[in-house]
Amino acid sequence: MVGGSWFGACMGVVLVLAPLMASAQPPNTDSTGYLYLQGDKELPFYAMLDGKMCERYGLNHVTVSGISGGNHELVVSFRRNEMPPEKFSVEMLAGYHRAFLLVLKDRIYKLYDLEAKTYIDPER
Repeated sequence: MVGGSWFGACMGVVLVLAPLMASAQPPNTDSTGYLYLQGDKELPFYAMLDGKMCERYGLNHVTVSGISGGNHELVVSFRRNEMPPEKFSVEMLAGYHRAFLLVLKDRIYKLYDLEAKTYIDPER
């Protein structure tokens, strides 16, 4: 093949296959994420995200789905007010998840980020 016709043939194949390959991938239309919070087995807790009480299916964990990207207020309160409620600021990226452990450290509850391996202090 002559250089010009070979290049033209390759470009023709690319122009035909590119739209087919793009349509084979499902579009990412869901830009919401979820948050998982697990506590210790000693003290059950309740969680509120942006002023709305989160459903819980056990005493020690909460999963909240459909969270948009941005900064969110997470308030954790405890059964029978055994400890004062703690308020946290949690940053969510659109379409991603965050997972935390609620741990007692230095006599206050903090969030331990399981991915970043860092503690988030409550707002005071």
